[in-house]
Amino acid sequence: MVDENENSEWEKIRKTFREFSEWFPDSLIVIGGVAVYLRSVDKLKQSFLEYSHDGDFYLSLVAYSELRDLEIVTGNPRLKKHQLIKNGVDFDIYVERNNNLVVPFEEAFRFSTIIDGVRVACSEHLLALKLEAFKDRQGSPKGEKDARDLIRIVLTIDKPVQEILSIYLDEENRKILRDIGRHPEPFMVVSSRNAHDASLLRQQYQSALTRIEKMVW
Repeated sequence: MVDENENSEWEKIRKTFREFSEWFPDSLIVIGGVAVYLRSVDKLKQSFLEYSHDGDFYLSLVAYSELRDLEIVTGNPRLKKHQLIKNGVDFDIYVERNNNLVVPFEEAFRFSTIIDGVRVACSEHLLALKLEAFKDRQGSPKGEKDARDLIRIVLTIDKPVQEILSIYLDEENRKILRDIGRHPEPFMVVSSRNAHDASLLRQQYQSALTRIEKMVW
């Protein structure tokens, strides 16, 4: 999935996130596709990864006030998020207590960890967030990317955190994940159309999902 021609853009995103994180080390949490990549990079084959072209992050109320003094930030009341462009990259900002994300900021922060110099939401919270995005965008190209990211996230959960999964992995969400596992196409795309790799990846996904589901039964 990774196209080396996208390296420059990807490095720009990572550099910008590191800069933001230096400003707000205890107030910014990377979510979205960048977080999925960072959680996956040491656990999946490089060819199974997928670059993002923009960034998403959670930000505390206090840090958001400071950010507005440093950057030009615009609001999107309909989607309950804010946006900015820095270094030619689009960023979506979800402000603490002023968003429609299913995971509260405090919980996301509590379980987040530092990867590559930035604070990243845990895989279980990424799973919850990406499931909600998938529901909204299913059937669209972005929904197809969400499905691929859900595959990657499931494969990154080594030791499932029952405390989180019991909150977010209800029957509807478990069914979505099972349905993804029943269709070969997203696995073919992740594996760059290598049928052997796709088959193995699908088996690994189904085994990982079974292990995860046992935590919430």
